Amino acid sequence: TNQYGMHFKLPPSWDASSAGEKFRLWKMYLYLNQVQQALCFDTAFGYWRRLRSEPQALTMGILYWQLNDVWPGASWSGIDSASRWKPMQYVVKRQYNDFVVQAYETNEHLEVFVVSDMPLPTTALIRVSIVRLTGAECATAGANNTEGSPVVWTAAKKVQVPATNAAIVFNSSVSELFGLVPDCSYDTCYVTVDAEADAVGPVALQTPKLRSRADRFMMEYKHLKISKPLIQLSNIEQVCLSHVTTKLPAAWLLSS
Repeated sequence: TNQYGMHFKLPPSWDASSAGEKFRLWKMYLYLNQVQQALCFDTAFGYWRRLRSEPQALTMGILYWQLNDVWPGASWSGIDSASRWKPMQYVVKRQYNDFVVQAYETNEHLEVFVVSDMPLPTTALIRVSIVRLTGAECATAGANNTEGSPVVWTAAKKVQVPATNAAIVFNSSVSELFGLVPDCSYDTCYVTVDAEADAVGPVALQTPKLRSRADRFMMEYKHLKISKPLIQLSNIEQVCLSHVTTKLPAAWLLSS
């Protein structure tokens, strides 16, 4: 629970007098357990993926524990005994896509990396945006935002992506970046990076474009001023979730 408390708001106590309250706290604990695990794997896998082009590392693969369960219960697996994906499994899949964009804060700088497993060089469009957590529009000069959009600032550029490579494509001081939107602070806005690359090699036989997205919050989740999102579910069949929409930004949404 010490790790949970570093990132998330926790109840004053995990003890409860009623069975209903104990069950609610138990579900919260399991949810935080899965999200914390996904955060750990995302951090570690992202770092190792960026090392694929470092001469002293050249990380080309990762073994991890564990893929799936053979019986019900809380565990380290990414897939439960009913073949349902946990948050960690989505993180693993994303980090090992053929084309991945990553956004990290290092020494008060926002660094954006592109990792490509494609055997040929290609080009990609990288779009960096500042998004308001409340979803309210912010009229900022040069922001290129649209009516009703939570995006308050955005900029894009094309970059060259070498074959089988990991490289930094954007680097900016976080304070200077947020200075472009004076009424945005680290607890009310966050950065999202969208990337679209032309598929090359065998991947091009499946799709002409590869897309990836990364969100970077500048504070721990517990310090963010997140409004309660209005969530709508549609096209649900048994335990398979097809489509989710929210009217406000929502992080780590888990459907059950």
